[in-house]
Amino acid sequence: MRILLITLILALTGCASKPPIPDAVVPPKEVVVKLDPGNMESCKKLTPLPSTATWDDVLYITIDNYEKYAGCAKLQEGSIILLKKFSNYKGP
Repeated sequence: MRILLITLILALTGCASKPPIPDAVVPPKEVVVKLDPGNMESCKKLTPLPSTATWDDVLYITIDNYEKYAGCAKLQEGSIILLKKFSNYKGP
């Protein structure tokens, strides 16, 4: 009789300690991210400096490369913002 009573107490204790069943998980709303066509472009290739370049050539090629680099940096910044939106990045 004692074994039956102990078994019944243990069975009821097990039922009382059952974890609660969570509510149904609702999927989040679909997030629409608008793509800027400029973010899909590749950066322009930098112009190499020829070995027989004059001072004027160095000046013009350096200015041209700087403009290409600045344009590419702007494209990359747009891509970084886009990636942060896709990944729900919460950092600084």
